[in-house]
Formats: sequence, C-alpha cells, structure tokens
Amino acid sequence: MKYVTRERAVSAFRFGKHIPPKWYMDLLNRGKVFASREHSEKGVELKLKIVLPGKTCLAVPGDWILLDPEGKISVLSHDEFVRTYREVNDG
Repeated sequence: MKYVTRERAVSAFRFGKHIPPKWYMDLLNRGKVFASREHSEKGVELKLKIVLPGKTCLAVPGDWILLDPEGKISVLSHDEFVRTYREVNDG
C-alpha cells in the first residue's frame, strides 16, 4: 500500500496486521529480518529485528515498517504513523 505525508510517498505495512509487501519479503529471504518471541511480565511478546547497513530497527506488532523512495527503511509506532501519513491510491 502507498501512504503519503505532505512531502513524499512511502511504501508501508503494519507489522502483524497487513500482508508484507515484496520488498519486505526480499529482506526476509536475504536473512535481514528476524522475528523473536521474548518472555516478559506481560507474557510472550513478538518482536521483529531488521538488520540494515549501519543500524538495526526493532518493531512490535502494530508498528509500521516503511520504505521511502531512496530505499531507506524505518519503523514508526502506529500513533506516530497516523499523525504523519495518509493513504493514497497507488493504482
């Protein structure tokens, strides 16, 4: 799906809520994405680790994973994402 700020459009999906796009599946197939279950006081939590050149992004279910036009991947909480982006028709 495509989403846009006032500045530019990004490709994004919500971890645990949407079917991941091809660019994300490519990262997974290259071994750049790792999911783990961690035990905490809240029970078992699913976490996603995305290993990128120069940084590692962490996401939990409900977070948004974004790919911008320059190929930069980032993670935003749901609240931050809905304050910043709106969906656009990409077809």
